[in-house]
Amino acid sequence: MSRLVLAEQLSVGDVVLLQINTGNRRARLEVAQQRASSVKLIGRNLDGGYVVRCEFGMKHGELATVLEDDEQPPHFTA
Repeated sequence: MSRLVLAEQLSVGDVVLLQINTGNRRARLEVAQQRASSVKLIGRNLDGGYVVRCEFGMKHGELATVLEDDEQPPHFTA
């Protein structure tokens, strides 16, 4: 079951939902670096047959969707 958490509550090992132009993807966080007003996040894509490293940031107070390990991302709707 997915849950919403604040960006500053994300931690290494969390599986987060990324919404991008080509659809929804899951990434397991490898780095969650706290900054003054934001969080720098680095993760690895869990979807598809290849491993892609992704880096992104979120401001404190923004909501992130955390998924269970085996939970599939919802289908992308434009």
